[in-house]
Amino acid sequence: MSETLLYTATNTLEAHLLQGLLAGEGIKVRLDSDLLMGGVGDLPADVQHIRLWCYSYHLLEAQAVLEGYFNHSGQDWYCGQCGEHNGSAFELCWHCQAPKKAG
Repeated sequence: MSETLLYTATNTLEAHLLQGLLAGEGIKVRLDSDLLMGGVGDLPADVQHIRLWCYSYHLLEAQAVLEGYFNHSGQDWYCGQCGEHNGSAFELCWHCQAPKKAG
């Protein structure tokens, strides 16, 4: 099975966030160059980017997930269970992990 470059993240936090988002959709992603982040400051900036790779058969699905994430425009919401404020991109409460209620 061949892998295809899906996305190039500018830092470890973004790369791991997107990897987790895709894993939640059942899409396995491999990070490339993640270990180079220990050399920040000593390495050229373009080498520090982290590439996300996925299997070719998941490419369209993975691109759709990322497109939905980056283009998500919705309203912030308050958790019905704990009352915590959550950003529009959250489907689960960041504080208690209760699901966002529809409507």
